[in-house]
Amino acid sequence: MFFKKKDKGGSDGPEDNAPKAKAPEPPPRAAQAAPPPAPPAPPVQARQPAPAPAPAAAPPTRPAAAPPSGGQGGAVNAALSAWRSGRSVPSSIESLRAQAAAADRLATGDDTDRAAAALIAGGQVEQGLDMLGAAAEAAGVAGAQRWRTLGQLAFNVEGGRARVAYEKLFSLHPRQFWDSLFLARLRGLAGLLGEAREAAENALAAATQDADRGIAHAELALIAAAARDPRTALIQAEQAIAFARSAGVGAGDPDRELAGRLVLAGDAALALGDVAKARAVFAEGLALARKMGAAAPTDPLRARGVCELLEKVATAAVAAKDFDAARNAAEEALGICRKLSAAMPAPDGQRLLSKALNVRGEVAAASGDAAGEKAAFAESLTIMRQVGAANPNDAVAQRELWTVMWRLAQVAGAGIPWSEVARTMETIHSAGVLDPEGARFLEEARRRAAA
Repeated sequence: MFFKKKDKGGSDGPEDNAPKAKAPEPPPRAAQAAPPPAPPAPPVQARQPAPAPAPAAAPPTRPAAAPPSGGQGGAVNAALSAWRSGRSVPSSIESLRAQAAAADRLATGDDTDRAAAALIAGGQVEQGLDMLGAAAEAAGVAGAQRWRTLGQLAFNVEGGRARVAYEKLFSLHPRQFWDSLFLARLRGLAGLLGEAREAAENALAAATQDADRGIAHAELALIAAAARDPRTALIQAEQAIAFARSAGVGAGDPDRELAGRLVLAGDAALALGDVAKARAVFAEGLALARKMGAAAPTDPLRARGVCELLEKVATAAVAAKDFDAARNAAEEALGICRKLSAAMPAPDGQRLLSKALNVRGEVAAASGDAAGEKAAFAESLTIMRQVGAANPNDAVAQRELWTVMWRLAQVAGAGIPWSEVARTMETIHSAGVLDPEGARFLEEARRRAAA
């Protein structure tokens, strides 16, 4: 998402309500957290979350290409940017710059580095990364820089391999700020939230500048949100916001970073029931998003940022029972997303539109508009059936599919029987891509289908 927290990188290495078993509650309402939480993507993120990852949930949008490499690693960088392993993680301009810098180092390194570079540039990406990993392993305690290079190269394209590299680096090398931040991100994406917090706390301890301390606090806020600890998330987000206001946010886009941290704080405040605070924070974030959008009216990422903040504003307005404000914000967000989705590649554009429809559906439900609720969720389900069919092994896409189906099954006259929900979830489970929380919901779907 536009406001997922960006990871950082540089030429010297990357310096970016569980349901009860017997009778689970229905999946979270789409306007609040729509599908059950995924591992954190650092913010945003904010980067959700993330991102922000948003802390919870949206599938990452991988930029189409890395920034051009400034040196001999251009072919390596281009090959990585074009390659999709199916196991990529949320990327950012900064992590892509780190990839480009690592590609240059590889292309001008020793014989092993250059051989690995040749394999990658020739399209044999996995073989080249394997060679680099084997060399790093053989180097023992002297392999830290090779592990860092491998982590930077793999981060945007193969998260599991990148995490192995950063775990090795973490055990060998003085724990530098950016290495720790990357590892926190990768551990969080693997669902290892305690371990992610450890790495982020290490980054905070290693930070030497206030801007870096703000980045670490934002990461810790994202992790706390994913762990469903909104009180800690709010404390950490407020620290991150304070550093952004007083010290800036480093080399990134200050307004964008601040907006992402405001999203984290607003989400946490809303989870704690402080609706007034959430509305104020989201309003400030929306003002920043509109400012950025006005400065670059043809930039789709800026428009997407406005859309996300409008959805947050709508959600908070529903909590305040200000349905006119909620409806206006949701409709504006939906209109923006319809235009954006038509120009975006699948499945990113489809997911963006589905999410906006879910928010509109929840606003309609809260305001008593049964017809609007049914129409919004029915359109969202049509979209997610297409996404799910095209991406059968994508756990996030399948979770989004069954969650929307579950939500529509609760709408009278929608024509989605619980037997169909259960059957769809059985198929997802059989394919091995139903997450543990989804497995608990499957038991409830079976019970409702049999009732």
